[in-house]
Amino acid sequence: MSRSLVREEITRFEDFAELREQWNDLLERSNSPNHYMLHEWLAAFWAGFGNNQSLHVVVVRERGRLIACAPFALSRSRLSGIPVRALHSLDLDHSACDFILNGQEDLCLRQLVTETLRRTQCDVVIIRGVRDGTTSESILQDVLQTAGVRYHIRPHREVYLDVSGGMEVYEKGLRAKFRSNVRNRGKRLSNEGEVEYARYRTADRVFDVLAEVFDVSLRSWKGLDGSAIGLQESYRVMFTRLVELLGHHGQAEMCLLRVNGKAIAYRIGFRAQGVFFEADIAFDLAWKRFSPGVLLAMHNNRQLIEEGVNEINMGMYFPWKDEWSPAIRMRNEYVLYNRGIVSHVARVARGVRNRLTSLRSQFKNRAR
Repeated sequence: MSRSLVREEITRFEDFAELREQWNDLLERSNSPNHYMLHEWLAAFWAGFGNNQSLHVVVVRERGRLIACAPFALSRSRLSGIPVRALHSLDLDHSACDFILNGQEDLCLRQLVTETLRRTQCDVVIIRGVRDGTTSESILQDVLQTAGVRYHIRPHREVYLDVSGGMEVYEKGLRAKFRSNVRNRGKRLSNEGEVEYARYRTADRVFDVLAEVFDVSLRSWKGLDGSAIGLQESYRVMFTRLVELLGHHGQAEMCLLRVNGKAIAYRIGFRAQGVFFEADIAFDLAWKRFSPGVLLAMHNNRQLIEEGVNEINMGMYFPWKDEWSPAIRMRNEYVLYNRGIVSHVARVARGVRNRLTSLRSQFKNRAR
């Protein structure tokens, strides 16, 4: 490593919390900013999901100035049914958390990734959300190949709306049938009573508003399949903390659609550097015929575009998002393997194959 570079490992949340301003400053000046790396988002995730994990954030400084970061956590997992010690991105499985770089990318990635793999002696490293085709990904692959690290890639699709052309361009990009359906369902909903689109961007009413959000989530399809944020304490803590942290900077985004004073749909997310990130959206199934989630998202999109947002990130791809005429961005998940675990898995696989061969042989002999 260059003498001007200093590598640090942070294992206490208190020390990570103190990095907020430096961390977000690095994110703003990074070569490929990924706003799932916003300090507040990661801190909120840790508040909700930090149990049973060990914080392991790696940073690199050049003459005292932060130039690279990788937020990791250590936990126990399984690989092909075998217990392993895993180092993984500090985020949800479906998010896009990777690393932040601004200068000496090659050397920094060696310290953030291959050196961390060596020092922690973990079995696997999982890096989520590396944007496909970027310079950072190309450098990462070169670093891994030079170091002889075995890895494989799991591709994931991310949906986003390019709204940099403004409201008129955005609406022209939508299918005529979709626009017509939105207008018709909005009119039909207004016949049901007083319709209110409410928006909250600060932490002033965080507990009251989130109580409505969590309640709607229980009455949504997510409530039926057990994935509603209102069902799990970890998600409730995470989203409450996220709004508390970002609400003080006016970056939180909580939207509710109410009919006669009762919430029937919500959208929650955050804004950073001209990008809106949709963290969760759902609606009460009893109102499904009116498509309240679509109505709320359309109304909020107009607000965001009028305020100068250039991109609306809708997260992981699902077929229902096709109606928004979205663009698709590929993000790759890298799974790196320590040499020891590769050999161990190979030995176990050979043992299983040998055992199966022996059982087949015994079965044939008995059949005779």
